[in-house]
Amino acid sequence: MLVVADDLDVPTALALPRLPDLMASQGLSFTRMYATQPLCGPSRASILTGQYSHNHGVYDNEPPLWGFPAFRKSEAQSLAPWLKSVGYRTSLVGKYMNGYASGAGQDYVPPGWDDWHGHLTDTEDGRYFDYWMNHNGQVVRYGSRSEDYSIDVEARLALDFIRSSAGRPEPLFMLLAPQSPHVPAKYADRYGAEFHYALAPRTPDFNEGAVFDKPSWVRQIPLLTDAQIDALDKLPRVDVIYAHANMSVDLIDAAIKNGAKGLVIAGVGDGNMTSGALDALVKAAKGGVAVVRSTRLPEGIVLRNNEVDDDKMGFVASGELNPAKSRVLLQLALTKTTDPKRIQQMFYEY
Repeated sequence: MLVVADDLDVPTALALPRLPDLMASQGLSFTRMYATQPLCGPSRASILTGQYSHNHGVYDNEPPLWGFPAFRKSEAQSLAPWLKSVGYRTSLVGKYMNGYASGAGQDYVPPGWDDWHGHLTDTEDGRYFDYWMNHNGQVVRYGSRSEDYSIDVEARLALDFIRSSAGRPEPLFMLLAPQSPHVPAKYADRYGAEFHYALAPRTPDFNEGAVFDKPSWVRQIPLLTDAQIDALDKLPRVDVIYAHANMSVDLIDAAIKNGAKGLVIAGVGDGNMTSGALDALVKAAKGGVAVVRSTRLPEGIVLRNNEVDDDKMGFVASGELNPAKSRVLLQLALTKTTDPKRIQQMFYEY
């Protein structure tokens, strides 16, 4: 079994005391590890092929040029077909590649997998809620109920495969790839009190002043003030909501009811959404909730006052920032102000 967590860093892993006992002490640990390319899609392709990006051809995450469409030419010569050819029973549960299954159809199952439960990241990707999965060719949408929490769904599927393999002669291989703890990093309700008094990690590079050897965009970031550092430990709640056809306003209402101080709408095209969702967000903005329009597309700019009258509605346009980055910036912005005009200026600057 290979478990691939998404953006799990060392400080976070150290905050999970059961993790070493459950996995490291009973599994294989590498004392040295190097990522061929520190980006999701290329790294997943390298895991599945054993190749560098210049060989498997996946240099970036998103379709139509990168991610899943770029990886398809390598699928026949990758881990699952190799293991299948020597008698293994194979299963994938969770995330396969960024942009799966763009250009192939939602019911597409890659070669070599006997048991397939792939997260359709190109369809609607709320990561933890509001997402689609391909279960051996059958496409199912999961909503916002507690039982739809993707980590629990994937755990049940993984256990089903393992239990169904008991007593069979073939060796098994499972790739379990949850999207946790990738932002927006939503947790199940039962874990709500686990880290109530936790502080933001103070790693050695936290608020580092000597960044002369870093890229220019890092060198341009000003140091955090003491007040900003204090605020990091209590960032306001900001939820990301993905727009789709016939979307209900229930998600927007529920987020606000549960304490969201800001909302990032991952809209279609230039941050568009249904008229019902638009009305609900206007109401939220008038009630003091910060609303940022972003896009669920892999690239492109959300321009202010282009599709909707942001000035009149009290919205903020995300510019070039994707929903995940917009969420982080909005959290930081809300520690300083709730004025949408000032927040918009921060989005222009950063």
